Amino acid sequence: MTSIIGSEVSSLAFGHLNGFPLEVDPSRTGGGGVRWKGKPPGVVFDEIRGSDATRVVQANHPHDGGTSLFDALQLDVETLMAGRDPVSLGFPEGTDLNDLSFDALEVANASSAGDFPRVFQEWLVMVSNGHPACATGSSDSHGATRFAGTARTFVFVGQGSDDPVVVDKASIAAAIKARHVVVGTGAFVTAGVVTGGGESIPGDSVSIRG
Repeated sequence: MTSIIGSEVSSLAFGHLNGFPLEVDPSRTGGGGVRWKGKPPGVVFDEIRGSDATRVVQANHPHDGGTSLFDALQLDVETLMAGRDPVSLGFPEGTDLNDLSFDALEVANASSAGDFPRVFQEWLVMVSNGHPACATGSSDSHGATRFAGTARTFVFVGQGSDDPVVVDKASIAAAIKARHVVVGTGAFVTAGVVTGGGESIPGDSVSIRG
């Protein structure tokens, strides 16, 4: 087992976000965690990344309550546009709510498992309309009686490079950004397209023109 330092940014206006990998700054309150109060989502995305563009910003359980990201923004996944008046969320008039520059979307969450069909469908629509988000799965296991591993994100980092003791943590973030993942609860199947250039893995874009 290995671990990566991250932070959950829990805005009361637009739900929960995760950022990783991060570095703890002992000299700052909360170890340097992002302060979200009074800031729209796009600004918080930028502040999670800071000066490191390789960091992953994940939108968690987007429909888990009225203040989760998609509900709060009244997001139209077909147009990738927010329908909510920013003033109603406590932001100044004219604030841009259409910055959706997160890298990953939690489509499977054990605490809101009933949302999976809806969020999975929305993710498919978003990707088909040009959003680069990777689908992820999480247990969200709060407390000793909530089991970890109910939903997982299996990340492909290359054959022979997946030993947890020596795995390159940067390669995990890079693979998520490239959508080289499978979400599941245990056993899973991967499929690829065989072309003259080799065989694709999940997340690849493949030209199948004859």
